[in-house]
Amino acid sequence: MNTQSDNDEPLISLFAKGKKVEGLSFDYTMTSKDLVMSGKMWIEGEKVKTESTVVSIIDGSTSYTYYPDENKR
Repeated sequence: MNTQSDNDEPLISLFAKGKKVEGLSFDYTMTSKDLVMSGKMWIEGEKVKTESTVVSIIDGSTSYTYYPDENKR
């Protein structure tokens, strides 16, 4: 198991710093072979909020979900 980060700071030290963080937010981009999705995420304590664009159409027992970011290239 590698216990050193790329800059030779022990991982235990990095984890200790993370425990002191009360909250954070960031923009993200997830990519895979044919998909790119982006959004924002907020984390505070045990609460997590994520935001991205999704279009849902519900017609009785049928639903359609569309992610506009999937079609950006």
